[in-house]
Amino acid sequence: MEVNLNRKTHLKSGFTFIEIIIAVAIIGILALIVGPSVLRYRTEASINATTTNAKVLKRAVDSYFLAVGKYPSKLDDLLKKPADVPLKKWVAPFLETTEIPMDSWGNPFAYKLNAKSDNHPYDLYSWGPTGPGSAPEDWIDAWA
Repeated sequence: MEVNLNRKTHLKSGFTFIEIIIAVAIIGILALIVGPSVLRYRTEASINATTTNAKVLKRAVDSYFLAVGKYPSKLDDLLKKPADVPLKKWVAPFLETTEIPMDSWGNPFAYKLNAKSDNHPYDLYSWGPTGPGSAPEDWIDAWA
């Protein structure tokens, strides 16, 4: 018996349409299962980072009060000596950064001095994920 080695076999390589559809369906199902979990953890991480930045700013505002004897009129006063503060009371910038930190969504923190009758001498918060003008229940408060 003689074997013909010159004979060419015509095998087609690749995937069938059904195999591709099944692979896409499996990837889609995995994305539906994993996607919401990833988004939830990302949102929680953003909230935690913003809470940390708010607390850092709160400590800086309180340190300013202890050194100067009054609360800053704006957050920029933590970095640059205001004209009405005597040089002997100005210790140094009250933040280790050169800029006031932003929240995780790129928005500035809201800071406002309160009347003496309020619970806190000032309000310091992030507007939250929806940005400026959001409802108070979305705010991330430094006092929390």
